[in-house]
Amino acid sequence: MKVKKHNGRAALLAVSFVLSLGGTGDKAEARVNVVSTSVGLGIEYLDQDRTAGNGDYYFRHRLTPGFYYTSEAERDQLKLSLLPSIRYDHYSDDTDFDLAFGVDGLRFLSERWQVGFSEKFTLTDTAGYSGEDPAEEDDAVASDTGRRHYWKNDFSLFSEYSYAIDSNFRLTYIYNKLENESRNISGNYENYDKHSFRFNLNHTFNPYWSSSFSTTYIRGLYDSPNAIVGVDSDLDEYRLTAGVNTKIITHHTFGLFYSYTATDHDAQGQNDSEVHSVTLNWKYNYSPEISFDASSGVTFSDLDNGGDKWGWNGGVGMDYRFERGSVRLSANQRYDTENFTGSILDSGVKRVQEAKLNWSYQLFKETTVGSFVSYRHNRQENNGGNDLDTEKWIVGASLTQGLWKDFSTSFSYNYVDQDSDRVGDSYNEHRLSLSLNYTNELFKW
Repeated sequence: MKVKKHNGRAALLAVSFVLSLGGTGDKAEARVNVVSTSVGLGIEYLDQDRTAGNGDYYFRHRLTPGFYYTSEAERDQLKLSLLPSIRYDHYSDDTDFDLAFGVDGLRFLSERWQVGFSEKFTLTDTAGYSGEDPAEEDDAVASDTGRRHYWKNDFSLFSEYSYAIDSNFRLTYIYNKLENESRNISGNYENYDKHSFRFNLNHTFNPYWSSSFSTTYIRGLYDSPNAIVGVDSDLDEYRLTAGVNTKIITHHTFGLFYSYTATDHDAQGQNDSEVHSVTLNWKYNYSPEISFDASSGVTFSDLDNGGDKWGWNGGVGMDYRFERGSVRLSANQRYDTENFTGSILDSGVKRVQEAKLNWSYQLFKETTVGSFVSYRHNRQENNGGNDLDTEKWIVGASLTQGLWKDFSTSFSYNYVDQDSDRVGDSYNEHRLSLSLNYTNELFKW
């Protein structure tokens, strides 16, 4: 197991970029600066039962002040956010601290060339959800290891050049780090440093034909408490996607895409893999409110410990957008390679079958309600020929209500039921949150 120090180069690049935004090169260029703040007071409840008997429970209050700064001009913009959070758990009688920090910058060096960066730091103990779509798991923190305190850093830096109308290429560097704290964790967790180098090319031939190409090299450096002495878990990952789109029929878009993913571990005897997929896509804009999409293709996977397999990939979907809301219904099957889940047991090639129904509606001017149903079936196919199946249902509802000026309240409820072949990974849980929020613009100049 390698000993790795925190990489501070990403932070230095971010600071340098921020400082460069101070000079626009045109003193007459108008700039708008805004400083605002927010305060959130919330109640959170979790009741989780696991078949292994090690469930999880909390009932806690949370206080979250927020500080925001934005600076925008014609050629650049800078956004910063800082959200420290204090929470008190009535069950454990513990007080703890969370933190979310973000800074994003963008600058046009010319009419065609832009550069930008994004830095996000998170310290929390809530694993399994991204906070944006409750039906989507946070891939960086697999929920099978249980709730634990961890911090995560995500940094990206890009340069993009537009050489023609709707045609551009982009170079991107992404650094992701996951570090688990030494409390409330199982022995299956996994720390990592992930370095990604990506190249994207989008080219438009004419109003009817366009193409895209993307290739990514990823270097993964791991630190696991259960690592076998003398066995290196570090790996290289290679990704490539290429395809063409056509709009030769009015209101219809057709696409043909090829994707390739390969995993090459440093150590011999690890489960290296290659996955090839060819997919035909179709989208139909029936009206400004209604659209349909469908895809179908084949996938070939070659796993060192699982042999060769052929499979089907594809899906169907429908979007309905009306004056006060929207509905999205979708179902698909695909093959994912997930090497950075934060869990030793949850990584590798998976066949994913998924269905979702999302609905949102604005009841009144200040009242919005929403609900969703999500089903996901994972088959992990790289366990020496022993496939592991996991089925998960998630049902949720939310309500956002604007109150008097600068005040709002929000409520959300999620129910999760998971059945897994992996020992100790079957559970069901109820998760509820209620918050009162205040936002206010302090200064603008």
